[in-house]
Amino acid sequence: MVKQLPHWPTTHAGLLAKIQDRQDNLAWREFVDLYSPLILAYCRKRGLQYADAQDVTQNILTAISRAIRTFDYDISRGRFRGWLGLIADQQLSRFFQGSLRQRRGVGAPNEPSAAGLDGAVDAAWEDLFNAHVYQAARARVRVEFDFDTWLVFEKVWEQSVDPCDVARELKRKSQWIYQAKFKVVQRLVQEIDRLCDDMAIFSRRLLSNDLPPV
Repeated sequence: MVKQLPHWPTTHAGLLAKIQDRQDNLAWREFVDLYSPLILAYCRKRGLQYADAQDVTQNILTAISRAIRTFDYDISRGRFRGWLGLIADQQLSRFFQGSLRQRRGVGAPNEPSAAGLDGAVDAAWEDLFNAHVYQAARARVRVEFDFDTWLVFEKVWEQSVDPCDVARELKRKSQWIYQAKFKVVQRLVQEIDRLCDDMAIFSRRLLSNDLPPV
């Protein structure tokens, strides 16, 4: 289960904004490195053999590369995860319809569109997206913290261990425990925000709930 996170404003340049610049090859490479394993896993979950899943993944990435140039992040029209999921479903629909044509020997169907999908995103995609982005951000920020600080995050935030018990285990003051957890969670939120600009992955709660005690 992905832990729910609060939302902080971030000073990072969002990855989505950066890949809209066709000259920013490093940003596109980061995007591909981040999202291609997720897309491949989704294709496999939808029943594709590995070789077919690889081909469809490349088709999805190509479609994203074309579409991202006109992607307008408007929260009222939906989130990035939904937009990405619809593109994935479109390409999967093409694959399955193509396989059906080969079996039946019928003509080509009309090209699927986002409107034709009625904005619905597969629940399996939602689950994979949430878990993948969380774990990717987690791995990226891990190197920024010392062993004890990260241990506090794992125990108090992820495992819901009583902070007082962790303080006794590490021989630290309770205030230090809360501050350590807060620093990691804050940084994790920033990285998730940078990677996907879609904090709707996580339900929002009051920031004050995670402030260290004074």
